[in-house]
Parts: sequence; C-alpha cells; structure tokens
Amino acid sequence: MTGDELHQMLARNLEMAEAIVSVSGLRAAARCGPGPGLDVRLTRETDGRPIGAADRLTVVTTDFLATGGSDIFPPAVLARAQIHDGPPIREAMAALLEARGGTLAGTDPRLFDPTHPRLAYPAPRPVRCPAHE
Repeated sequence: MTGDELHQMLARNLEMAEAIVSVSGLRAAARCGPGPGLDVRLTRETDGRPIGAADRLTVVTTDFLATGGSDIFPPAVLARAQIHDGPPIREAMAALLEARGGTLAGTDPRLFDPTHPRLAYPAPRPVRCPAHE
C-alpha cells in the first residue's frame, strides 16, 4: 500500500472505538492538525526518515483484516491484498516465543519503549478533533 493509504487507515482506526491496530517497522504520530481530522506523520523506525504519500510499503497483517474484517483497510487496498496460506498466527507466534526461550521481558525496550511509542496519538480513543474554521 502507499504511505497515503496507510496514513488514512491509521487515522480512521484512531477515530474508531473498536480495536486498535498495532504497527511495527515504523513510527506513527497523530495529532489534531489545522485542517479537519487527524494529521498522521509516518516515519521509518530504522532512520527516522519520513514515509511519503507515494512511498510503496509492504504491509503484513492477519487474513481477517486483509479480507475486510473490522473495516480497517479501504476497498482499493483490499483488492490488491495477497492472502498466503500458512500456520495460524497464534502458532507462528508460539513457535517464535519458544525459539526465544519462551519468555518476554516487559521492560525490554525492543518490545515496548514508553518514551518512543510506535503509535502516538491524543487520548482517549476514539480520537475526536475539534472542527477548525
């Protein structure tokens, strides 16, 4: 998908009361901007470079979301989705955890760093920005 499509998807998700989308490999910072709706800035996690509107990104997600579940992705993105058959995510994650020794440390900043969240937004959800004139 494009950077613009990801921007729109994240803004839409933050404006919903339902489940929140998790991100990895990038940072997303949302704020109420001078225009209507949320202003979402996307940057690359590796070097902090901005992700442009036309940049092409590979997004990995569950088959539930990739087939329209939770109404997260716009129809144009769903039309391009490629579904790959494989083990259920829970089994793949269990195998990954077992390979890592079976435990995670909640204090490991590679997993969660509260000073540098992957997704920052004005709380609470659903995010509602005041109308600007």
